[in-house]
Amino acid sequence: MLLLNKFKVIDNPQKFALFEKIDENGKSLIRRLGDQECPLFLCLSWGGDNGMKRFLLQENETGQILWENFSNAELTNFLMMLDKEQEDHIAEIRHRYAMKAIRLRDCMKAAKKREKGKA
Repeated sequence: MLLLNKFKVIDNPQKFALFEKIDENGKSLIRRLGDQECPLFLCLSWGGDNGMKRFLLQENETGQILWENFSNAELTNFLMMLDKEQEDHIAEIRHRYAMKAIRLRDCMKAAKKREKGKA
């Protein structure tokens, strides 16, 4: 809660969790800290090799979100954001389809012209 206040995050604290990130051999491993773990003790246990390890404060993984903890207004806002994302995605697909249809028509016209030129 203190970190959320420090960074002026006004969302529901239940949406966030503290994670340990370990960078080794070019790979990153992320592990959610348990409710009983103490970040200070964990950090001290890293010893001098803490350049490869750090904490992340981020939203819970999708499977761990407790939707019942959100207000109706927050849930409605989530739905509106998802609807907007869906509309944007549909518009992008339609635009790409229209561009490909134009390109296909142009290619067909060019092929007909070449065919007529050969005859």
